[in-house]
Amino acid sequence: MFSSYKNKESIILENRQIRAEFIPEPGGKMVSLINKITGYEFLVQRPSSIYRDQPFDGLYIDGECSGYDDMFPTIDECDYKNDPWKGIKMADHGEVWSLPWDYEITNNSLKLNVNGVRFPYDLEKTIYFTAENSLRLDYVLTNNSNYDFEFLWAGHFMFNLEVGTRVRAPGDCNEIITILTNTDRKPGDISDWPYLTNKDGDLYRGDISREKNVNGFE
Repeated sequence: MFSSYKNKESIILENRQIRAEFIPEPGGKMVSLINKITGYEFLVQRPSSIYRDQPFDGLYIDGECSGYDDMFPTIDECDYKNDPWKGIKMADHGEVWSLPWDYEITNNSLKLNVNGVRFPYDLEKTIYFTAENSLRLDYVLTNNSNYDFEFLWAGHFMFNLEVGTRVRAPGDCNEIITILTNTDRKPGDISDWPYLTNKDGDLYRGDISREKNVNGFE
């Protein structure tokens, strides 16, 4: 179903329990994920009627900073290290969050696709329900060159967590890599999951929210 999110065209997928909303431009982004039974919004929302756009290669934190973006082919801004693209700048939070995505709608799914700008790739994701309480996103990455392409992908979920909310990971997930934290852990540190250590050295469960999410937008 077509709709609008702020000043952007949006596409809604929903069943009896879940309402998921996407904007093809920019980022093929999931902007809203609602439990229709409780009315709870799972994704952080910026309090404005106008979507905060950024140009390609802009700073992510100057943009909308909400919902769920794909970070690809990097997270931090950096230079590519290997030939034939050695020295090419990789944009902050990757390329695809600021680009328009093409889309195709079927009776059961939404397919979104984007092409690389500085690197020759296609990234595609297909979104569909697998149950009344389950929304699945499948990804396909195509390298359109004859050279190996090194990359990072991260699902950049900005969850609207209430105190006591529990995040469940697959059963074989027993380690995490730190990217950003207010503890003494450094970017790149590997820690046991779900039991983590805070800046005072105390052990706590990282999969249970201890503080209400605060949207400190300016």
